[in-house]
Amino acid sequence: MTFPNIMEDFLRDPTPEHRDRLRAAIMDAPRYDPLVSIAGLLADGSGTDTSTDEAAARAVIDTIWEHMPALFLSPQAHLHLARAYSTVGAHKYSERERKLAALSLDSIRGDGTGGEDSPYQVLRVEDEYDLLASSRLRSVGQTLRESDESAFDIHTLEDGASLWFELLWRRRS
Repeated sequence: MTFPNIMEDFLRDPTPEHRDRLRAAIMDAPRYDPLVSIAGLLADGSGTDTSTDEAAARAVIDTIWEHMPALFLSPQAHLHLARAYSTVGAHKYSERERKLAALSLDSIRGDGTGGEDSPYQVLRVEDEYDLLASSRLRSVGQTLRESDESAFDIHTLEDGASLWFELLWRRRS
């Protein structure tokens, strides 16, 4: 099954089964990098999406699309695309990307609660920070913990609570 088909199945019916198949396809993508810095990609001569400059916005669009499907389900990538499309007047595409950003956050939350027994699952380290920011939470510390099955980033929040994130690329099954 091709990536577009897997993506379309998920978009039509975002069940855990379709989500897991889509995540696997993303991790199999040639340019997939769980440590990617989207800001770094955009700074590599491509401009930034904070500019109202149409040329910079087009560079953001081109750069992110060059890294698809590896960046699919990245809330940050979709938000950058939404702002860039808005800058160039492609409002229909901008709205689509905002919806994909929200869906990406929902896919991170998935079935998890963020606890040790039910961690959020992420495709990239940046996804952890996207979820924290969208929840208006601030991490004051991050620890890596490994188990026989997987690896987890544990964020300590300002109030002392912890949020757990399973690093899907480190899953051993």
